[in-house]
Amino acid sequence: MPIAVHPGSLDSPASEAGSATSTSAEEDADPESGRGRNGAAAFLHLAATPSLLAADPPPAQASPCQSCGACCISFRVDFSVYELDDMGGTVPVALATEINGAKCRMRGTDRFPLRCEALAGTVGEAVSCTIYELRPRPCRELEAGSYGCERARARHGLASLAPVTSLVSLASLVSVAAAPPGGEPAEDRADTDQPCPLPE
Repeated sequence: MPIAVHPGSLDSPASEAGSATSTSAEEDADPESGRGRNGAAAFLHLAATPSLLAADPPPAQASPCQSCGACCISFRVDFSVYELDDMGGTVPVALATEINGAKCRMRGTDRFPLRCEALAGTVGEAVSCTIYELRPRPCRELEAGSYGCERARARHGLASLAPVTSLVSLASLVSVAAAPPGGEPAEDRADTDQPCPLPE
């Protein structure tokens, strides 16, 4: 007698059992290790999208110094003669003027109007130091946003590098310090005829 075979019943009981066993094994796999169905799916997803694996790093932020240069036209740059390249240092001797046997000064910062001869470009727009990797210690120690930097920027009409959040925090501290003790308005205090005590 012929046996009718339905399309849904082509899987053998053995293969169904094997499928059930492998499925339960995948479900029982440790999710912490990344093995099993979820880990395999994640791996296949990453393998199918190589752009996720080889994503370019975000572009580096340009230094504010590259659009400034105020310090290079504001300060004398004095440093030890031992920083000169003919004394074992890095600063080109052609860009230095000797002050005495122990100190020298960057050329251009020894006269008025002051402008270091290693500075290239237009101040406040686009500048660069032609000996950046060889620059003397005072230049290396002056950091963007430091007191000296802010003084130089202000002298040449450039905006401060201090974040706005710092200014807001400073304003809130001033208002808190100026408030009378207890935080009550002066007109609501019982002793309004008495001067408010200074904040401690």
